[in-house]
Amino acid sequence: MPEPRDLVTQLVTFPLRMAGEVLRLPESLKALRMLTEDLAATSRIVRTTIGEVASTLEPLTGAVDRVANIDRAVADLHAVFFSVLERVPGGKRALKGTPLDRELEADPSERLAD
Repeated sequence: MPEPRDLVTQLVTFPLRMAGEVLRLPESLKALRMLTEDLAATSRIVRTTIGEVASTLEPLTGAVDRVANIDRAVADLHAVFFSVLERVPGGKRALKGTPLDRELEADPSERLAD
């Protein structure tokens, strides 16, 4: 329990502290208003930036899809090329000693694994 002397000190200084807070109120409100304005400006900047980033990435989405399509087409052409080459008389022999020779010897499911 606080000593009586401390209670009296608190009772006497409380109105003075409250008066000080009331005197600082305009300053506190001004700081609050500035903070609110800064937050609103930051929000506008973030919204603008998000829009710009989205508009920048939108064309890239199409490019990524096209690359994926090209990758699938190359894989299909690769498979067709080797299946045709295996059926052509002398096809395997023609590729002996070339980098493609290794792929002809590989299992068809392992081709184009790199």
